[in-house]
Amino acid sequence: SLGRERLIVNSGISTYAAGDLRAHQRSTAAHSTVEIDGENSSEVWSSFRVGRRARVHGVAVAGEGETIAVSGAHDGYRWLQGRPTHHRRWQFGAGRLVVLDTVSSAASHHCQARFHLGAGVEATIASNGRGGSLKLAGGRSVEWRASEKATLVSGNFYSEFGRAIANTCLLVPFTKDCRTEFVWST
Repeated sequence: SLGRERLIVNSGISTYAAGDLRAHQRSTAAHSTVEIDGENSSEVWSSFRVGRRARVHGVAVAGEGETIAVSGAHDGYRWLQGRPTHHRRWQFGAGRLVVLDTVSSAASHHCQARFHLGAGVEATIASNGRGGSLKLAGGRSVEWRASEKATLVSGNFYSEFGRAIANTCLLVPFTKDCRTEFVWST
């Protein structure tokens, strides 16, 4: 969030009823994280069940000068070839958020970092696909840059039961490493 406005969100939940919508809202793809090979990081089934769960490790918080870094990893994809592990590091500084994603594996994988944007955030993308801007409803502007060519995908934010609000998702495909940066004026 910037002030009281949500910038990056998860898709939310609008139903507990079993079905395609509930399955999607519980999926890795509905969250602002990394999906590997189109699979969920934990085995999600039925309306409330989770089987093979991702195990978190390496969680750390550190101050580095005027920057705060938060990092962690999980092994939720350990059942895939090469036993991939997703590592994420968030670096917060004055007017800047840098998200560093790394997938370590003995095999090659198709990875996608998703950043679901809050309701009312207007997104643009540069012609090279590696940057653009995000305009919040209150008028604030955030510039974004990615190490890989990104796309903007239409979706929904489920703010409450039975309610869907159109939103946009910044989708950054990568193989091993990805850096996504968000910059705004303070």
